[in-house]
Amino acid sequence: MDPIKSREPTSIGDRTSGPLNSREIGRLAGVSQSTVSRVLSGHPHVAEETRQRVLDIISTHHFVPNTLARSLVTRRSRSIGLVVSNITNHFYPELIESICTIAAEKSFSVILCNTQQDPALQKDSLRLLIEQRVAGIIMTSVVSTAPFAGELVRDRFPLVLINRCLADVHSDAVLIDNHRGAFLAVMHFLKQGHRRIAFVGGLRNTTTSQDRERGYLDAHAHANIPLDPALTFDGDYSWAGGRRAADWFAAQQDRPTAALCADDTTALGFIDGLAAMGIQVPDDCAVIGFDDIREAAYQSISLTTIRQPVAQMAELAMDLLERRLEGDVSPPQLIVLPAELIVRRSSGGPRVANGVMEPNSAFQQRTYAPTLVGDRETERDSA
Repeated sequence: MDPIKSREPTSIGDRTSGPLNSREIGRLAGVSQSTVSRVLSGHPHVAEETRQRVLDIISTHHFVPNTLARSLVTRRSRSIGLVVSNITNHFYPELIESICTIAAEKSFSVILCNTQQDPALQKDSLRLLIEQRVAGIIMTSVVSTAPFAGELVRDRFPLVLINRCLADVHSDAVLIDNHRGAFLAVMHFLKQGHRRIAFVGGLRNTTTSQDRERGYLDAHAHANIPLDPALTFDGDYSWAGGRRAADWFAAQQDRPTAALCADDTTALGFIDGLAAMGIQVPDDCAVIGFDDIREAAYQSISLTTIRQPVAQMAELAMDLLERRLEGDVSPPQLIVLPAELIVRRSSGGPRVANGVMEPNSAFQQRTYAPTLVGDRETERDSA
């Protein structure tokens, strides 16, 4: 007798241990195994009475479908890969939560990879996900030195980028207008009377940091404000990077009066570092971050920031990925959402010198139209 077959009961009544399989669920329900499969996949062409009978038996016997076996038969996996760069950055847990929630609603499981901002580890993670036969991949933190991601796009593997994109590779991507967001932040500072504004950047090999720095530069040019190149600090999207930026700030002989940080996690480290040295925010230095993480709205922090609509970005990314999985071969889509400035306490009020508000000179002639809703103020250049 075949030793493998000898372990399989000849009938449900003969089973003494172990979980039921879909064939046995079908026997108990009086339907075929294929009908059980249709119920599990949510197929519409199943009578409601039959569907409920199968579901009741599944619930009674705590049946768990073998998704790996099903993917081998159908050649379609219900797992997707999710690649993030730094899970300790406060922005990513919110994004992960949103993507996982939407994926679960669509009956996808998620395999999470944290690359620790290491391009080599990012490449290894992508290879691992391919070996695990995932249906598609969402990358939240691609870096410009990521050739393997570009290869996947060129091979038409279902890949969606979120938050960042690859400058030289046309792929499905969802992000906000990072340039515009930084532009709005600097213009807000300028309206407050600040003229020496620091930029605490992120990783140089990311489109987010590049676009945000470009917005910082362009806002100065737009307002005809001289720019001091020494006011730029290279961070790394981390709290520790923000603390290092605070040390750099404190060492300046002619300190800036305001600082734009490339993300909120950096801003929190920056503010904490300033506080440790007795430098007050916003009185001694006004601060604006980027992302609008949950902590930014805490009363003790009250961080002015550029909001990233995390839930909307996650939903759009999942929709793009699902379309590719269903066979859509249309050209890649780049979805750029508008930037929104959320004004809170950290950016302070109009800057005053000797009891007199500093004039905005020619910049004062430029028209702005703010709209206040709760704690949010969206500013748009009316020109």
